[in-house]
Amino acid sequence: MIALSGVNQDAVTDAAAIGPMIATLLLGMAMALFKTLVGSVLNVWLMVNYRLLEGGAVHVLTHAIEAGERHAAV
Repeated sequence: MIALSGVNQDAVTDAAAIGPMIATLLLGMAMALFKTLVGSVLNVWLMVNYRLLEGGAVHVLTHAIEAGERHAAV
């Protein structure tokens, strides 16, 4: 949205107006790329945390079942 918000179709033929339009276009593209990179890094971080929690939950559940079986056998 930011990239295309600075484009004025009426001023495209004016050489002095092209510079600010290109600057706005590049700013919008840079922000989109930055947000994509941040989203990718956060996705990797969240997946690592999810895997750690998933493995820990299985470990805790396994120990709880084993403890219940030991107490049931007594």
